[in-house]
Amino acid sequence: LIASAVIVVLSSVILCVIHFVREFRESKKIRFPSKALFGEIFTNRSDDPLIPPPYSFSEDFRNNENVPPYWEEIERIVENSTKLFHMDSLLTFSDLKTWGPCYPSNNKRGQTLMNRTETNPQYSHINWTKQVIDELPHRYDNDLILYPSQKLPTLKKPPPPSRFYAGNDDRMQNPALSGLCRPGFLIIGQGKCGTSSLYHYLIGHPQVLPASEKQIDYFKYYSFLPMDWYLSHFPPVETFLGRGALLTGESSPSYLPYPKVPHLIHERMRVNDSNNIESLNNFPAIIALVRDPISRAKSSFEYNYAQPALEWLVNRTARIESLHPMLKRIPYGKSESYYRENHLFSFDEFVRAELDVLRDCLKPGGLAELKSREKYGPPDGMFADVFALRDTMKEDASFPLINADEFCYGERINSTIPL
Repeated sequence: LIASAVIVVLSSVILCVIHFVREFRESKKIRFPSKALFGEIFTNRSDDPLIPPPYSFSEDFRNNENVPPYWEEIERIVENSTKLFHMDSLLTFSDLKTWGPCYPSNNKRGQTLMNRTETNPQYSHINWTKQVIDELPHRYDNDLILYPSQKLPTLKKPPPPSRFYAGNDDRMQNPALSGLCRPGFLIIGQGKCGTSSLYHYLIGHPQVLPASEKQIDYFKYYSFLPMDWYLSHFPPVETFLGRGALLTGESSPSYLPYPKVPHLIHERMRVNDSNNIESLNNFPAIIALVRDPISRAKSSFEYNYAQPALEWLVNRTARIESLHPMLKRIPYGKSESYYRENHLFSFDEFVRAELDVLRDCLKPGGLAELKSREKYGPPDGMFADVFALRDTMKEDASFPLINADEFCYGERINSTIPL
């Protein structure tokens, strides 16, 4: 009997220890602040009014046909919260690996958003009740967003591969993602098709926050940098959730002409569900705008050539003339119409010159076709499977894959930016 009693006591002690260890571990977890974001909260002063929560169960997550990107798990939890039983009812806020588009911030005191750096990526612990109250005056505007540091990192050696991905599990391999948020839309072009207008229309919605700059160009010109540098251009988790945002995004018209851009977007931002199947609902919306090609070309001609050239001619200085001696032959003080007629190429002249270049570059078996296959078609190339599939088709089944922008116009846009 004594031995049995001892066993029972020891068993109880062991169970208590296991229970307290579990409780301690749970207390250390970074929990989704559902009470502050969805429930009723009050300020410390008893005479203050009720503070409305940033998110509404009934309005923000109940549209089953079009759940905002990255909000699928939270939408399921909210949808099931009123049901007595559901096959997904075991999924709770404490199970979330990401908070909508955002990564939880590391719960480490003594570090703030202002001193977040390449080697010190953590944030301080966030008091979510206070955060919601502080963000209330700015809930319906885009003022006073404190973005993470976007300083270009000094890379003494290439970052590890884990730094280039932003899926739902990637914070475990890349702590630098902590506290950062992913874009829910990417406007990829085309230039002079209204991309800026559309971007400003979108961020005019109270639950869509802007990037620190409209045009980031990460997937074209800065893809050698890690994803945490890219995501630092979007509002951090405390601002994003504190203001009740559903989306953020950017507009980079440079993305559209280049084949590697959609490939990189897919590779670096795709998310798999619990069955390790790619989730199409957890991916940025890719938006492309088009326009009558002649009208667009004229607009681009004016924006990229005619107006800058006229600005130089009308407002030129001695320094500009020293860099471009031929300008000294052009008289001062004339009207824009004079300069257009006598010293600028016309739109028609530009078109004829470009058609001559394209006619030679795009001919069957020409430079663009050969270079495109050489770069993208090898067994380890980005589009090897597409080239292999087309090679099995009849000769007239499809046009060849060609990257005209990359192989018909030289290798650089200017002395500092590669094409």
